[in-house]
Amino acid sequence: MSKLSRIGILIVIVLYHGPQSYSQNALKLEDCIQMALDRNIGIKRQGLQVDLAKDNLQTSQAARLPNLEGFYAHNLSSGKTVNYEDYTYINTKYQDGNVGIQGSLPLFTGFSNWYQTKSGKFAFLSESERQKELRKSVTIEVTTAFLQILYSQELLAVAVAKLESTREQLRMNEGFFNAGRMSKVEVLTMKSQVAQDNLSKIQAENDVRSAYLSLAQLLNLENELGFAIQKPASLESPLSLDIIDPLKVYEFALGNHPGIASAEWLLKSRESGLAAMRARISPSVSLNGLIYSRYSELGVNQLDPTATYPYTEQLRDNMYSRASVNVSIPIFSQFQIRSRINQARIQSDDARLALDQKKLAVRQDIQLAYSAAINARAKYQATEEAIASATESFNLTREKYKSGLSSSVEFKVAQNQLIQAQLTQIQSKFEFIIRAKILDLYLDKPITLE
Repeated sequence: MSKLSRIGILIVIVLYHGPQSYSQNALKLEDCIQMALDRNIGIKRQGLQVDLAKDNLQTSQAARLPNLEGFYAHNLSSGKTVNYEDYTYINTKYQDGNVGIQGSLPLFTGFSNWYQTKSGKFAFLSESERQKELRKSVTIEVTTAFLQILYSQELLAVAVAKLESTREQLRMNEGFFNAGRMSKVEVLTMKSQVAQDNLSKIQAENDVRSAYLSLAQLLNLENELGFAIQKPASLESPLSLDIIDPLKVYEFALGNHPGIASAEWLLKSRESGLAAMRARISPSVSLNGLIYSRYSELGVNQLDPTATYPYTEQLRDNMYSRASVNVSIPIFSQFQIRSRINQARIQSDDARLALDQKKLAVRQDIQLAYSAAINARAKYQATEEAIASATESFNLTREKYKSGLSSSVEFKVAQNQLIQAQLTQIQSKFEFIIRAKILDLYLDKPITLE
C-alpha cells in the first residue's frame, strides 16, 4: 500500500470518527439550529419584549374607551359638623355615607390617542421583527460553530497524516543509519520532528474539542460529552454553491431583512409618538357623567317626619345625576410639554439614523461576504492544481529518498509543500461555505449543508 493511500485512510478515519466517538444520534446542522433556536435565552427574552409591546398596544387602544368607576363611602362623625339633611350645624355622633358611579368618555384629544395607538402598533411590529433578526443571528452563529468543528476535524486529519509521514521517514532514517548511510544527527533531528508533529496533532485534537464545546454552549447543553455532529457529504464539492450578485442580495434584504424591517417600524413608532406628543398642545374634549346618592343616620322623611327613614329609601330619594361636556385648554405647563416634544423629536431623529446605520451594516456585510466568497473560491480552485503538483513532487521525492538519491531536507520540503497546499484548500473551502451561507441567510434561504 502506498504512502498516500495510507494518508487517505487516516484522513477518512479522523474525519468520520474524530477524537470523540460518534453516537447513532449525531446531529445534522438543521437539528443544531432548531435546538439553538428553541433554547436560546436571548430569543426567549426578546419574546417577552414582544409580549410587553403587545400589552402596551392594547393599553393605548383601550385609552379611547370610556372610563367608568364606582365609589362608596361610609362615615362615622362626631363633634360640631354640618347636617346635610337640613344644612344646620349640630354637635353629635352619627353615621352617613354616599354611593355612586361616574365615568368619562374622551371625545377629542387632538388625535393624541390615535397617534399613540399607531406608535404602539409600530413598536410591537418592531419588536417582532427584532426577534426574527435574533433568530437569524443565532442561525449563522450555530452554522459557523458547526463548520468550525468540521474545519478542525479536517485540520486534525492533516496533522495525523503528517505525523504518520514523519514517523515513516524516521523509520527509514533509522534503517539508513543501521546501514551506515546516515549520521546519528539526522536520526535525532527526525525524532525531534516527530515530537513536534505529535504536539501539533495534540493541539489539533484540542481544537476539535474546543469547537465542540463552542457549539454545545450555543445549544445550551449541560454536558458536551457524547455530543456529535453528522458530516454532510456536500462538503466534498463546495464550489457547487451559488453566489448571487451582492446588489441583488441587498435589494432583496431591503424589503425582507428583519433587522431593517425592525428599524423601519421603530422609526414609524417614534414619528407617531412625536405626533402624539404634539397633539397634547391642542384642547381636549370629554363627556362626563355622574350618578350619586347619599344616606344619613340623621335623615328625615319630609313626607312623614316621625317615621323611620331606611337607608334604601334615602338612597332612592336623594338620587342625583349629572352629565357634562368638559373642555381642557393647555395654557402653561412649566414647559413640560415642550420638553417632551423635543425629547420625542430627538428619539425620532435617532431612530432614523439607526435605520440608515442598519442598512449600511447590512450592505457592508453582504459586500464583505460576497468578496470573501469569491476570493475563497479562487483560492480553492488554485490549490487544486497546487495539490496535484505537490502530490506528484512528494511521490517522486519520496521514491528518490528511499533510493538514497535525495536528502532528508528535500523530502521535508516536498512534504511541507503538500501539507501547506492541503491546509490552504481546507481553509478556503470552509471560508467559501460560511460566506455563501451568510448570503443565503440574507436571501431567506433555508440553511442546510445537505
